[in-house]
Amino acid sequence: MMSELNKTVGHKNVRIATLTIKMAEYSKGEYNVLKAYAWSRLLKNNERPVSWGDPHQEGTDVDVEPITTPEEAALAIGQLADYMNQVKGRRFDGEKD
Repeated sequence: MMSELNKTVGHKNVRIATLTIKMAEYSKGEYNVLKAYAWSRLLKNNERPVSWGDPHQEGTDVDVEPITTPEEAALAIGQLADYMNQVKGRRFDGEKD
């Protein structure tokens, strides 16, 4: 899945090709799970998402910055955990159990 993280336009912009508008419309829950996965892969590469764009046909663009200290890494991991807790248990209209 790492091949789906395609760097585009400079160091601070990453396009996550699997997070398309079609996926978001089909299953917001699945979109959120894959967003969390992509986020974890960014962290593994010592990059922290600063902002997430809206999904579009080619994917979702993410502004990232490098993680340079253990403190920044801990903060970035906490931000991912906060996101996962935020979306955990959400029920999206039209989704099945």
